[in-house]
Amino acid sequence: MERIARLEHWNLTRIDYAINIRCDYPELFFDMIKRIDRHKIVYAGSYASSLEKKRKSSKFILYDKQEEIMDTQPALDTRPDIDAEEWNLYTEESQHIIRMEYQCYADKIQAMKAKCPELRCYEFNFGLFDEYLGNSLLYKEYTETIGTGDFYKYRNDAIRRIAHSPFTEKMKIKLRCTMMLCARARHVREAEKQFTTGTMVRDNGNAIEFQGSKETFRRYIRQLESIGIAPVPIPKEWYSSNPKYGRIPNVIPNPIPEEWKQLSQELRNR
Repeated sequence: MERIARLEHWNLTRIDYAINIRCDYPELFFDMIKRIDRHKIVYAGSYASSLEKKRKSSKFILYDKQEEIMDTQPALDTRPDIDAEEWNLYTEESQHIIRMEYQCYADKIQAMKAKCPELRCYEFNFGLFDEYLGNSLLYKEYTETIGTGDFYKYRNDAIRRIAHSPFTEKMKIKLRCTMMLCARARHVREAEKQFTTGTMVRDNGNAIEFQGSKETFRRYIRQLESIGIAPVPIPKEWYSSNPKYGRIPNVIPNPIPEEWKQLSQELRNR
């Protein structure tokens, strides 16, 4: 190895930041994501129960770790080099685990260096492997795509949460209308489209004209999330006539990692 250039002189062209998060209802979680992603399209990924958000210089990936293992499981009877018991234990331990990755390519890496002067020391920069930086990037991608609100089975449960929030009565009406519109439209982007063209929403038996700009609608979504509510409730047919998910609890907590809750607003907007 003595004839190989020192690591700091190498050119860094890709970094994958990754974390495992626990989710008791991964299949339901993935199906709900398809209804709440807002700013960029979320595509079906390579594995069962997986999603990808692609950009020119980066890719954000979520997938069910157990599904990925099962999809790539070798024929154990033809692979004497693999311990079947160990493999099965690995598969069992991956249950309820969602793998999250943010892949940064060369252009993204250069952009990060340009934004943070302290990362420009070497072509191959160890500052880019900082855990705090990695968490901040994953947190930003997660919150932009999925948000931080919990998933509600019943709209009335979420409406009670709005009632006990610190918002003004006028704002509570707007947040209830946002929730009702998202429930009716079945997708945040479709609800946003109806809001910008103008629509009628019923609140406490009253018909309310509901219209505004995209930024206004997205502000309402952020305010719902600030009190822990994902804007689209779990569709009724998923727990009344569709046995796909089995029993669904009234509230499914957003599986955002606990340590991310400590990240500042400044970091979210980085």
